[in-house]
Amino acid sequence: MKDFKDTVCYCAGITKGDIFRAVMLGARSIQDVRALTGKLEEGHCETKNPSGICCHPEFQREIEESLRILQLMERGLRGYS
Repeated sequence: MKDFKDTVCYCAGITKGDIFRAVMLGARSIQDVRALTGKLEEGHCETKNPSGICCHPEFQREIEESLRILQLMERGLRGYS
């Protein structure tokens, strides 16, 4: 089960839930998510991320997973129209 409170970007404090909500509003890239959340800080992964690595690969995976969930939701809703 997805925990929407899990932090993906420690620099800006962006969570899985932030990413999902931004995708629901039309975000399709990391830059889109940052713009929609207003959380623009980046580049401090070595000091802020507990793993000490850049979040971009995980960030992109979360966007793609959110897009898949959105597509499944849209397909399911079409059955009710």
